[in-house]
Parts: sequence; C-alpha cells; structure tokens
Amino acid sequence: MPIDTDSFTMAHGDEVPSRVRLFLGVHRDRMVEKGTDRMWAAARRVAERHPDKCELVFVENRPYSEYVGLMRSSHVVLDQLYSYTPATNALLAMAQGLVAVSGAEPEYYDFIGETENRPVVNAIPDDEKLEAQLEDIVLHPERLPEQARRSREFVVKHNRDEVVARRFLDFWARCK
Repeated sequence: MPIDTDSFTMAHGDEVPSRVRLFLGVHRDRMVEKGTDRMWAAARRVAERHPDKCELVFVENRPYSEYVGLMRSSHVVLDQLYSYTPATNALLAMAQGLVAVSGAEPEYYDFIGETENRPVVNAIPDDEKLEAQLEDIVLHPERLPEQARRSREFVVKHNRDEVVARRFLDFWARCK
C-alpha cells in the first residue's frame, strides 16, 4: 500500500501525553466485519476505569482533511481486529508517528522481510486480551514516543510511495 510519507510529519514528537487519546474512525456498516465494534467496547471499558489517563475519539462520515486532522490529534489509532496486516488507516496513522492497533501477525512481518522493527500493536481478537493490550498502552504513555518513531520509520521503509512504485516496476520488469 503506497503512502505519501512526505505529506505527513510526526504528530507529537517526544511528547509523553498526560492523557492517551485513542482514535477510532469507522464506516458504521462495516464495524462488525472489521471487529471495530469489539475494539471500541474494549476502549470504552479502559476509559471508564482510567478517565484521568485516557480519552476516546470516535469519528465517522467526515471529509478526509477533517478526518486526518482528528486522527493526528490522537496518540493511538484503533484500526481493525480481524486482519493479519495493518490496513490503510493504520498506515496513515503510522506515517504521522501515531501508534496503530491492528493486525500485525508474525507472518506479515516475515512476508515483508521485517525482522527488527515491528511497531504495530497486534490486536488480539479476544475481548479480555484486547482490553489488557489497550490498558497497557494507557498505563504506560512513556512508551508512546519511541513506538511512534518506530511506526513512522516502518512506513517510510515499507510503504513510502516511491518504494512501492519501485517494487511494482521491478516486478513487471521481471515478468517480461
């Protein structure tokens, strides 16, 4: 998936947030199929237990520029639950130095040849485990700046538009 990484900068730098902002942007009719209904429920439970440490941002049906601005104001983006790989939302978030909670199975990293930088929080489709993952993020905001930096580095390395275009051209050249 190509991402124009030059059009994004790090959203928060080395800032350790006093309240972690969890973001979920949805298409309401696809929430169940992507598992975002379960992600949102887990996030709400964490926020109810830690209102002084966590805040939730729920977005649907917004113009792209407004959507990206709301995403950028967050620290963590909840992407999807039933995937082996991060999707477009997660990659856009990571390009801005935001932490993504999405699919990120070992097979995905193996497929792309990434052995060291694995910054995506691999969303586990078990409600208790997912809730524990989100709570761990909220209770340890000091980890976010490093994970955010690694997220941006990951997208620049694997998804920058020029990198993806080169891979396509190399593939088609081998097909001749």
